[in-house]
Amino acid sequence: MPPFNSISILEFEDSKKEEQFKEFIKFLNGDINNENWLEIASSIHLFRRLYPQEGSQEIIKRVMEKNEKFKNMEDEIKIISAKIEKEGLIKW
Repeated sequence: MPPFNSISILEFEDSKKEEQFKEFIKFLNGDINNENWLEIASSIHLFRRLYPQEGSQEIIKRVMEKNEKFKNMEDEIKIISAKIEKEGLIKW
């Protein structure tokens, strides 16, 4: 088996995609270890793609109904939604 220093580092083929990935990691910042935050953010993103005709209130309602633990988290879900929108990851 060759030594590890002979193995090349993985890189993105497209530098634009790599930059987008780096920006996304910066966007996650301290929230990367918060499993509720990550699940809510990914659910908002997914529901926005699945139901593009729906507005923010409908999507937030779907997130709240998706998981029992989100049922009483409307304010936090709205904050996460606003952060995602501000970063340009979703548009209403």
